[in-house]
Amino acid sequence: MNLVDAREVIDRDPTTTRLTPSALTAQDDGWRLAGQLSRTGEEAGALGVTLRIANDLSTGAAAAYACPERLSFYPSAAIPSTAGSVTLVGDAAGLGFVARVKPNDALGFVRFPNLGGGMKVFARDGSLPDDSLVSNTPVDVDASDLTVEPRDFEITTRALNKRSQEFTGTARTEAAQ
Repeated sequence: MNLVDAREVIDRDPTTTRLTPSALTAQDDGWRLAGQLSRTGEEAGALGVTLRIANDLSTGAAAAYACPERLSFYPSAAIPSTAGSVTLVGDAAGLGFVARVKPNDALGFVRFPNLGGGMKVFARDGSLPDDSLVSNTPVDVDASDLTVEPRDFEITTRALNKRSQEFTGTARTEAAQ
């Protein structure tokens, strides 16, 4: 396998300390990348970001979102729909979330019902007990009880030097002591 192209995505904001891609899915004629962005001085904590990337690796719409009440917005998976939207799932400081990025790049945001910070579902013998904190309440991605605010996110890209070579090392494991 040969490396064909590699690009670096750079936030133009000079206070950016880290841009971490965490989810990628095919969308329309390219890709939707989602991740987390950290900036010094951002009172809302880490931001969630989305970015459209065409098949030719040119970039399109980029957006950043803050959730000031949770101080974190970390998408971990992206699922495309045939209607042109992308559903993101992830973590907001211990609280699971579902977010839908609509075809016009607007964001719908909700949290999972009945899951609080640090709560885990108690399973007994592989099944959930009747008194479980999990419910099957329908989730509406256009309703939210948490505030999500847009942030400026302008990016630039540049080509990275690329080189690939066959791995000639060995994998080694050490026994536990």
